[in-house]
Amino acid sequence: QFYTNLTIEYLPPYNPTKEEVQDPKLFAANIRAVMADSLGVTTTDCNYLDYLRIDKSRTLVKRVQKLQKKMEMPLIEATSEEKQLTVNMDLLGERLGVAQDLAELSVVEELCGKVDLRNLRLVTLLATEEDALETFLAQTFILYNPELGPDKVSSESLEGVLSTVMLLNQKEAKEAVVNMSKGEDDLVVDKKDLADFLLNKKPNYVKVLRCWEMGLTEAGMTAAGMGDLLAMSASLTKEMNRRMEKVAESGSNLLSAGKEVVSDVSATITASRDKVTDVLSSAVTSLHKRTGSGNIRSKSETLDNKKLD
Repeated sequence: QFYTNLTIEYLPPYNPTKEEVQDPKLFAANIRAVMADSLGVTTTDCNYLDYLRIDKSRTLVKRVQKLQKKMEMPLIEATSEEKQLTVNMDLLGERLGVAQDLAELSVVEELCGKVDLRNLRLVTLLATEEDALETFLAQTFILYNPELGPDKVSSESLEGVLSTVMLLNQKEAKEAVVNMSKGEDDLVVDKKDLADFLLNKKPNYVKVLRCWEMGLTEAGMTAAGMGDLLAMSASLTKEMNRRMEKVAESGSNLLSAGKEVVSDVSATITASRDKVTDVLSSAVTSLHKRTGSGNIRSKSETLDNKKLD
């Protein structure tokens, strides 16, 4: 019968503060912190969708790193503000110094669409600085709608940035912008409202941003290369194990087949021997009948019996 051992630890009663009485979410968070501290574990506010975004963001970083390896110049130079950030995608390869049909260019179109390289410039800056959040807050208001001033960005532009960098869907991006602005009719978002939203309301979005940190620096590229080597090694090991298992299985099957063949041969020999015995027996009987040796033996036995009488 299956069973599970467990230990129940009763913690001291927790009395909520006035702030916790007024804010159930705060009370729940603090209770969770007490339980986690007792267990010796950490807490996280990430849900499943957040981890999906983090995973996808890491994948995008790797794709941009692969593009950088194919380029002769750093992306930070290729997307510098001195150069035009609006470009015909048919000339993108020439702009970045790579072949136009290079497979790694697909990540640029995914990030930027058809003509606008500002998103590529933004993620490149995120991937070359130590603090992605600080860089994001500064560069978003420089790259997009500079005509609105250094501390404002249009709602439309911010929705696009959130979709690209934070990997929000269209509905989530719109709701986020409405949440951090004065309402649906407000067409402009202030920098302080964006910072407050990310730090206090959606800190999980910041974790998605952090995936870009140092990704295009020498240390980041080296770490990515080591990661690729480890992944390749693991893949090769897995493939070798699979092939060894296949060889072992083939050997086992061959041995089993050999045993079956030996068994079949043994049965055939036995059957043949029985047939030979039957043939020989039939031949002897036939010979006796033809030579009359069987009758002579019978007559001899009759004479012997008469002499005894």
